[in-house]
Amino acid sequence: MRHDVGIQHPKLSVQRIDFADSASWRDKVRGDVLFSYLGTTLKAAGSQVAQQVVDYGYQLAFAQAAAANGVGTLALVSAGGAAPNAKLFYPRIKGELEQAVQALDFEQLVIFRPPLLLRPDSDRPAEIWGTKLLKLLNTIGLFKSQTPLATDKLAAAMIRAVKQQHTGTRIMEAQEIWRLFD
Repeated sequence: MRHDVGIQHPKLSVQRIDFADSASWRDKVRGDVLFSYLGTTLKAAGSQVAQQVVDYGYQLAFAQAAAANGVGTLALVSAGGAAPNAKLFYPRIKGELEQAVQALDFEQLVIFRPPLLLRPDSDRPAEIWGTKLLKLLNTIGLFKSQTPLATDKLAAAMIRAVKQQHTGTRIMEAQEIWRLFD
């Protein structure tokens, strides 16, 4: 957690952790569902190695702790085109992460491959221009399944998907995520 979530509930315990110090938090990863959406950009991380630590290493360590502590459901945000053998770095590490979490013992694993995400107050030029381009293409009927998705809508989709209580692994591509709102 980077900032206060602003939510209070008797069943909610908010913890600030240092992902690099797994011994300090492994035993705290408990509950029924783990929602995992941690990630960074290459620019923010500074290198591919540093980005892999966050996008792969921290997420996998958190999922491993959850599985070891009996968490039944993992909802994981990945990326479109994720594949362990992808030529491009980002989809490859996301594919490797998907493969690694599928080997863990979760009753329900839902992997989300969302379209471009709309983040409030984004300062990422490629994201801003990509959103504008996709919205323009969407207005003429192209790439409708890749309509940009607000992060709060993705969170709502994740909740809806895990409430369906399927067993096993489901990989939800962009169009399937959008169908959760039909």
